[in-house]
Amino acid sequence: MTLAVIVVASIFAAAAFWGFFIERHRLIEKTYYIDGLPEEIILIADLHLRCELKLFEKVAEAIMKNPAGILISAGDTFETIKDYRILKAFAGKACYFVLGNNDYGNINSYGREMKIKALLKKYGVKVLQNGSVSEDSLTVIGVDDPHKKKQNIEKAFRDIPEGTFRLAVVHSPEANMEILKMSPDLVFYGHTHGGQIRVPFIGSIFDNTEKCLKTPLGVHRIGNTVFVHSSGIGTTLFPLRFLNPPEIIYLKPSKKEIPGS
Repeated sequence: MTLAVIVVASIFAAAAFWGFFIERHRLIEKTYYIDGLPEEIILIADLHLRCELKLFEKVAEAIMKNPAGILISAGDTFETIKDYRILKAFAGKACYFVLGNNDYGNINSYGREMKIKALLKKYGVKVLQNGSVSEDSLTVIGVDDPHKKKQNIEKAFRDIPEGTFRLAVVHSPEANMEILKMSPDLVFYGHTHGGQIRVPFIGSIFDNTEKCLKTPLGVHRIGNTVFVHSSGIGTTLFPLRFLNPPEIIYLKPSKKEIPGS
């Protein structure tokens, strides 16, 4: 075995060690200031709950200590359906979730969907499936998962009060351009995990979308609509993260400019 092979193997082994034991448990808290947002909001995506990890205890603590009254999730909450401790953190907030492709699953998807909705309802979570809910000057619009071809954007945006801040939440970016035509103020989505593993100078190499929609992570703007793309919290396929730690996002009202695109 040559020295070069040993060095490369060592680098990959170190990266795998970091990604499995450290980075996938290292929760990052991000704050974005959004022009016109009427109140503070917590955003999460892609929990992929399958066991009681220390990471989820950190997420629960972050949710409970934050004074924002609204929590929104972009789906893929569950891998294995179980009454996890983190769900208790949702009970003190007004929670609006959409379902993702992993929530629906591939086998007995209707039964899985019903179990998930019943469990979330226990903690006061409202699941939005091509529908909306308005509270004062905020309307949350839930577009059902486009990765599973369940979106009905026209229905989701029906009967929205005028003059409210329109925040659309959708699991995958695969319907973003159709949602954009409805002129929401903000679109929040996840699904891609930011590739979960990111390569220096290249970024993500896999995003699990049909048309390889490598949209920017974080905040960007198209026209008058702000997009917030989360790299998510949990993992899927491989329990690794690299150059892409789990994140929870806080939105706050501001008059600051959002970076353009």
